[in-house]
Amino acid sequence: MKNLARLALFFSSVFFLSFLIISGIRFLYIWIDAVRAIPAHSVEPAVVFVASAKIALSTAIYCAALLSLSYTARRAMPAAFSIIFVFLFTTAFSFAFSLALGRLEAVESAASVSRKTLGDAGLRLRSGDVTIVITGDPADAASPRVVAMPDRPLIFQETSLPPASPLPQNTRPALPPAPFYSSNSWFMISLGLDFGIVSEQLFTRLRSGFFFFCVYLLSLALLLSSCRFVFELSSWPLANLFFGVLLFRGILGFEVFLNSEEIQSLISFFSGRLIPSGLISPTIYTGIALLVIVYTLLVATARGRRKGAI
Repeated sequence: MKNLARLALFFSSVFFLSFLIISGIRFLYIWIDAVRAIPAHSVEPAVVFVASAKIALSTAIYCAALLSLSYTARRAMPAAFSIIFVFLFTTAFSFAFSLALGRLEAVESAASVSRKTLGDAGLRLRSGDVTIVITGDPADAASPRVVAMPDRPLIFQETSLPPASPLPQNTRPALPPAPFYSSNSWFMISLGLDFGIVSEQLFTRLRSGFFFFCVYLLSLALLLSSCRFVFELSSWPLANLFFGVLLFRGILGFEVFLNSEEIQSLISFFSGRLIPSGLISPTIYTGIALLVIVYTLLVATARGRRKGAI
């Protein structure tokens, strides 16, 4: 019972902390993008918060499962105990947060908050090799502008189109955002995109049907919790944690790959009517998880016999 209480406290702490941190970072990114836009976009805080929390849910699931399995290995908790209770905690927290965020998404949001557009007349914007200078008020989308492109004369765009023009007033291309220095690495961008796709997959299944959502969530939680063996590959906990991070990154990429429309269509073509389309991914996750669990139990049994023989 002492180990169970410690594991429950550790799992809940990691889940809540990672969820709040990632939600805050996502909220800040969306808010900054709205402020950088020319003209600035209005922001609905409630909508942005729910969208940020939905994206952060998958990150919290992976982080809590990863660090909790590492914790059980460092505390020398039995493998079967670790797998069972990490699976239960992952399922319970993911289920509760998914339902709560699904309900919050349906609630009417508060009034939007408008922000002052950055810059003034003469604001210079860049999009690749193209430079745009706003000669009017940047807050007005119809402000005149001067466009400079390499090896071409300057182009002056008028305020609006002639009244007799058949084209709508909003046909001119959108302005690039206000210049801010940013240096996002390819690894972090791809990681964020994958977590966003996984979160969207969860809520898509929740909207499509409660049964398929539960089956998918249970199979994913089982797959993550079955990876306990990787945290006993060596006698160095930090090295094992590094191996676990690599494995969980591979599972994340595999989940995105498996849930893509092309792969789902290909598997459906070969399986025919044997497996419903909503159960393809859960079936594969469960099959892999069971194989890994059997391997983990066999290794633990072999180690126990070696110790007994010694």
